Amino acid sequence: MSKNTFIFLKDEFGNIYDECMVMEDLIRNTNYESAITQSRKVSELIVNQIYKLDSYLKMDIDEWDLKTKIYRLSRKHIITYQIYNDLNEIRKNGNKAVHGKIYNPEPTAMEMHQLLFNVCKYFYENYNTSMSPEKIDPYTGIDLKSKEKPIEEILKRLEELEKGSKTTKNDSDSDQSNDSNDEHKLTDDYDFIEINGSYLNGELSRLKNSSQESVEGFEKLTEFKQYLHVTRDIQKELYSKIQESVDQKTNKLIMLCGSVGDGKSHLMSYFNQYYPDLMSNFEVINDATESSDPEKTNIDRLAHKLSAFNDKNINKTDKKIILLINLGVLNNFIDSHYAKNDFTKLSSILNDLNIFDVNDFKDNFDKEPVSIISFSDNNLFEFNDGTSNVSSNYLEELFSKITNKSDDNPFYAAFKKDMKNEINSPILYNYQLFSLKEVQNIIIDIIIKIIRKLSQHVNY
Repeated sequence: MSKNTFIFLKDEFGNIYDECMVMEDLIRNTNYESAITQSRKVSELIVNQIYKLDSYLKMDIDEWDLKTKIYRLSRKHIITYQIYNDLNEIRKNGNKAVHGKIYNPEPTAMEMHQLLFNVCKYFYENYNTSMSPEKIDPYTGIDLKSKEKPIEEILKRLEELEKGSKTTKNDSDSDQSNDSNDEHKLTDDYDFIEINGSYLNGELSRLKNSSQESVEGFEKLTEFKQYLHVTRDIQKELYSKIQESVDQKTNKLIMLCGSVGDGKSHLMSYFNQYYPDLMSNFEVINDATESSDPEKTNIDRLAHKLSAFNDKNINKTDKKIILLINLGVLNNFIDSHYAKNDFTKLSSILNDLNIFDVNDFKDNFDKEPVSIISFSDNNLFEFNDGTSNVSSNYLEELFSKITNKSDDNPFYAAFKKDMKNEINSPILYNYQLFSLKEVQNIIIDIIIKIIRKLSQHVNY
């Protein structure tokens, strides 16, 4: 693993290099929120430098904020769309960190480190003046000077948890006092579920497939779902595509593809709740919604709903649609008589995008006026260091949502209720074990191995 991610900047852009080193030191010292803030500082330094160095840019930027500077660079095609997104992610997370609104600072700091590397690499490759520029190795992460704890310490901590509820109850009382200053808390009318005398058992039951919480529509997210929501790359990709489509003022068909349970409806509920102005520009269609006419199939209904994009209308309409669709249903639609007779242009676009070829890897599937965003292209884990070693920021953040010791966490709040009521249940002890980071890492490793094994069998 590289010990100096930004070394290529040192000779020609020493000031930027020094600031990058400050960020890395903050991460190594586990000062993650400050590291995120520092990444924003470095990105603004780079943006300002671009305005100074690029002969095409003759502008007075002293009164512009960073958002405006980044936007203007994108509009003038000085930076790529990917770098535009990376800069905005760094900017937004930097602002959140300043106000103490980063819920999981460690994985966020790691993500900002990689995004900052992308920005620095782009900047160096386009603005260095060296006759023999530095060769930039692929991103390999940051050397954390391993903070892994020896197995003896892990076992000791597990043994301490098995001693009984008395010590645990004292620890819980201490945790409660530490949490009293949390800014975000559950609302007073949050409806806890109690099962067999245990509130924690009740809250955990919400995670079952049979739970009412697992049923998704497009209505407002419940308080429970709002808390559990974890931002994924596909959310960022969808937001960028929606924003871009609104700005273009033309017709657009965005297909959000995935299997049952991937989270398509949840994502739409989230967008409807938090970006209502953006979503007001779109009609949202769910292919799983049954037709009110029993004589019509879901393909009949889909063809009717997509009439603005049939051969007669596709070049005339300014309609904007977000279609939530299973890849199997999409394949059936392409093979239907509708595609062969009334939707030949749309069908041709979909065939050209080649989305059903598992060996055709693309950064995106775009051919105007269609954009396809697929859950199948967004893995739950990431490869590290150019090797087969993997991790999962998504699972880490999701597990942290369940075990965070804060009053906005319904699981932890339920746990404290049970401890106060002196509930003696294996569920409480298992929750304490699961709260250990070491245990979570082991579970994540097992989940990733299962996913990889299943993937190998599918590909075979």
